[in-house]
Amino acid sequence: MGSEKQKYSDVYDCVIIGAGVIGAAAARTLSRYRLRLLLLERENDVGLITSAANSAIVHSGYDPTPGSLKAKMNVAGNRLFPEFCRQLDVDLKMIGSLTLATDDDQIPVIEELAARAAQNGVPVEILSRDAVLRREPNLTPEVRCALFAPTAGIVNPFELTAALAEKVPGSLFCPSFQELENTLRVLAQPGDIILTVGAGDVYKVGENLVK
Repeated sequence: MGSEKQKYSDVYDCVIIGAGVIGAAAARTLSRYRLRLLLLERENDVGLITSAANSAIVHSGYDPTPGSLKAKMNVAGNRLFPEFCRQLDVDLKMIGSLTLATDDDQIPVIEELAARAAQNGVPVEILSRDAVLRREPNLTPEVRCALFAPTAGIVNPFELTAALAEKVPGSLFCPSFQELENTLRVLAQPGDIILTVGAGDVYKVGENLVK
């Protein structure tokens, strides 16, 4: 006796699990292609967990180890961010960052970070105590010097995530959004992936599952 043919709630080319800033950005990028996309999130809105709790800093890229993938992506992403936020109509403030040395033992650390910045191609400046306090008089008077990175900025994490999820290019292939209902089961089999969501919605996916 043959097995009953599986019935699916829907079929997608790609499913993205997690509607934080990374998942929403992936959905926005993939929505430019002729793909059926599904963006899954367990909360009742986007960006409520990790993305809502981050520091909101757009890092300049002086800190990662020179030559590492993280350094390359950080610096490249920082340079793209102003136009990225302009397209999304999200407020970005390029206010710069100050990394402080508050005792003499920390001064070599600031110098090492400046050397990393040079290798990563990030503009920075080591400010003297007087120069730092002129720039930010509310800092501790114990400051010895600071590394100023003018290309660092801040952005509202929830606003950015929401804009990414909402402002995808308009077409028939825009992602749909579904809230997870407690459980998500994934079955990988040759040629495709089967997702069972919540009480029983079953989705067939190509081979593209982003988590």
